[in-house]
Amino acid sequence: MSVSAAPIRDPAVQRLLDKEAIRDRIMSYARGVDRRDRPLLADLYWPEAIDRHLSFRGSAPDFIDFAMKLMQGMLTHHMLGNVMIDFASATEAHAETYYIAAHERDAEGGRQDFIIHGRYLDLFVKRGEEWRVLERTLTCDLYSMRPSTADWANGPYAKLDTIGAAKPDDALYRAFKRS
Repeated sequence: MSVSAAPIRDPAVQRLLDKEAIRDRIMSYARGVDRRDRPLLADLYWPEAIDRHLSFRGSAPDFIDFAMKLMQGMLTHHMLGNVMIDFASATEAHAETYYIAAHERDAEGGRQDFIIHGRYLDLFVKRGEEWRVLERTLTCDLYSMRPSTADWANGPYAKLDTIGAAKPDDALYRAFKRS
C-alpha cells in the first residue's frame, strides 16, 4: 500500500513523494479498520507506537486488539477528508486528518447508529524510505447516536452480496482477488 521510491535530489519532488506516502498510510487505516484487516492496520504503525483513541490509551498493537474485539458484530464505514501534513524535518511530519466514522452496533433496545466526526492527529516518522505513525491522537468533534432504521434481513438491500464485511468476506477481496 505504501508509496516508496529512492531518494530524489530535488527536495520539492521528494517532499511530494513523502506527502503521498503519508496520505497512502492514512487512507490504509480506513480500509484496515472497516475490513478488520489486522495486517493492514499493523502496517500503519511503528512497533512501539502509541494510540490515544477515544477511551483507549496504549500501544498500537494493544489498540488493534481492542478495536478488533470492540467491532465484532459491528458494521463500520470510515470516510477520510481534509489531510494537512506539516514537516518538522525530512524524517518527521505531523498530519491532521478529518474523519467521519459511522458504526451500526448492537445496543440496548436493538441496533444503534453511532456516528463520530473528528480528526486523527498523527506523528509520522520516516525510517529508511518508510513513513509510519509513531503517535496517534483521535479527537471527537461531534457525535450522534440513534436507533438504526436498517433492516438487513428484509429491507431493500437484504439480498445484496456487496454489503460491507470483514476480511475475507468483503466484496473487495472477491473483486480484486486480494489476500
